[in-house]
Amino acid sequence: MDAGPTAVWQRPTGARLGTAAAAPPRRLFRSAGLVAAACLILGALLSLLHPTVRAAALDGLRSLAASTASDENLLYHGTFTTPEEAAAAAGFTPPSIPDGPGRMGRLRVTTKKDSPVSEVRSVSFSYFYDGHAYSLTAEVRLVSDEAGRMVPHLPAMADLVRRAEQAGGDVRIVKLGDAEAVCYTRGRHGRVRGYCEWAWDEMRVRLHGPDPERVIELARLVKRN
Repeated sequence: MDAGPTAVWQRPTGARLGTAAAAPPRRLFRSAGLVAAACLILGALLSLLHPTVRAAALDGLRSLAASTASDENLLYHGTFTTPEEAAAAAGFTPPSIPDGPGRMGRLRVTTKKDSPVSEVRSVSFSYFYDGHAYSLTAEVRLVSDEAGRMVPHLPAMADLVRRAEQAGGDVRIVKLGDAEAVCYTRGRHGRVRGYCEWAWDEMRVRLHGPDPERVIELARLVKRN
């Protein structure tokens, strides 16, 4: 990769790192524990609400819990209202669902240290459709090369298929325009959720939700910006 794209990859993380370490670690862990406990209690209360209201409220709780996470590998976390703002923070342009039947929630941007020589940048948002919340995440894994530059590393299609097969459910290959998605189901706590994963350029995109067929339907509406 030449110097231009590399500079783009490095700028967002470098610009944000200086603003991330404000509170002492001990205080951060204690605050995160209190927020996590509060989220569990509120989550139980929200289960009594109407499905549409419950989905929107749970999205807010997920955003709150993520913003107070005590993950020592978390380099940056931010919440934004437009894909353009999220792209400026993440260093890459995330996909969206601009013409779908539902509504996009706020976008969450995170950068996590994946190893001493790599990091993962992700942009995620909830999509509210027919009283349920679906989740879309686009992530880029960056690995330091011999010159110390951060360059994208994209998982192979075989890796996506292997992950899907490990889930133990049905696996399908679905055509999404110029890409192929690995769509599969996973059972948890007596409920089956649907997942679709595919690669676009340097991005790995993952969409999941409570209705496997709706997940595939929404995956076909995801657009690159």
